[in-house]
Amino acid sequence: MGERIIKIAVLNDGWQFIYGNGNFDKILDKYSWQINNKKFEFDVKLIKHDDVLEDKIRNFDAILVGAVDEYINLYRLKLLGKTDEYSKWIKNIQNFIKNGGGYGGHCGGANLICELYNEPETFLERAIKAVNFGIVETKTYQKGSIPVLDQIGGLPPTAQEGAAYMNYDGFGPNAPQMGGIPLDFIIKDRNHPILKGYNRETIKIFWGGGPGLIPGDKAKVLLSYPKEELSSLYPLHVWEYVGVGKGGRIGMIVGLIKSILWEAIEEIEMRRLLAKSLREISLKKLTMEEFIKRIYERARDEKEAKIILKILKEGLLKAKDWRRLDQIMPVKRANMVAMVEEIYGDGRIIISGPHPEDKIWDNGRIVDVEDTKENCLWEGFMRWKDYKDLNRENAWLLRREAAWIAGLDEDELPPIPEEYLEKEAIPTKPIKIEERKETFIEALIRFFRRLFGK
Repeated sequence: MGERIIKIAVLNDGWQFIYGNGNFDKILDKYSWQINNKKFEFDVKLIKHDDVLEDKIRNFDAILVGAVDEYINLYRLKLLGKTDEYSKWIKNIQNFIKNGGGYGGHCGGANLICELYNEPETFLERAIKAVNFGIVETKTYQKGSIPVLDQIGGLPPTAQEGAAYMNYDGFGPNAPQMGGIPLDFIIKDRNHPILKGYNRETIKIFWGGGPGLIPGDKAKVLLSYPKEELSSLYPLHVWEYVGVGKGGRIGMIVGLIKSILWEAIEEIEMRRLLAKSLREISLKKLTMEEFIKRIYERARDEKEAKIILKILKEGLLKAKDWRRLDQIMPVKRANMVAMVEEIYGDGRIIISGPHPEDKIWDNGRIVDVEDTKENCLWEGFMRWKDYKDLNRENAWLLRREAAWIAGLDEDELPPIPEEYLEKEAIPTKPIKIEERKETFIEALIRFFRRLFGK
């Protein structure tokens, strides 16, 4: 029996956020299947930013990038003037795909490789806009925000849009941490090898605030979002950060400063720098880009800068207080494209708003937690009720995607579970009409008619 090992790299790195990468490993690694007399098996390895930079990706068949904010990491390099590292990282990915390597980008991985379609209004959106690989025509519609910081800077709490489903269910051990919602995506191309044979009109996949796609002319559209807006399917109240006292600019800053672990920042000057920067952000005298550059310039080294940013991140998550508004979070995704395939050079690319690697569940509704003075992102503002089957997953979809972008042929892909397969029609044999034999009397009559011309 022949055997082929399919080597898959999963990017497990970013600026601050890395979610669900263990699911890639769990679903793919060591999974094997047999087609005819040949065995196929996935071999998965988690890689870091430096692995791409040092071009240690050449021996892989495909790279998968999920919920990571590597586009911010690359934007940071630009801001700090490290343009050589920035360009080299992108060039290595471009060459990998051009020479036949596959790329699967889900959510953050889609934003990493695509150009931003909408006009950027926040730091996160500007990062996506600035980091452009220039190898796909598909663009992403993505809204995103850093809660607390962006509100201190004057942006409304609705700036985070669909990411609220991820942010609002909390980050602490007592929070649900479900990270998003299950959606019934509409099948648009039943003949694409990844979906061929699937017997339903929709497929339920996890979504955590990922982009809507604006495909180019060369893109093959596989899936689209539901026809209804997500805010009507899963209504979510908007929560607004107010900090302490009666809120306002000072109240928000004081609330955040109280939340930051000052004892973890030894230098008095760095404490003062953070306090001063927050005030300038609130007065719109300092951008997020300038704030990040300032931290790196004042820190002793990159390690200290990362520690300070980590402390700031924890402070943002634990900052109190928030209040619930009588407003539903607006989300624009209805009827937008959700998954496409593109080709660059010899490489296949799948761009996806949802996450086939993450668990899904059926039914359920979102309820608000009690509005108190202790509300914060760490504990979350919502809870799920009346849902079931949390352990369901779309393992088959991820496996077929990974195998396809890795270069396998259509008839070599992992199987679709039997319950989702189209039933083959049993071929019907044509009915053979038996000729009736002529009786002796009928033959005699026919003879006399011919004889006498009647």
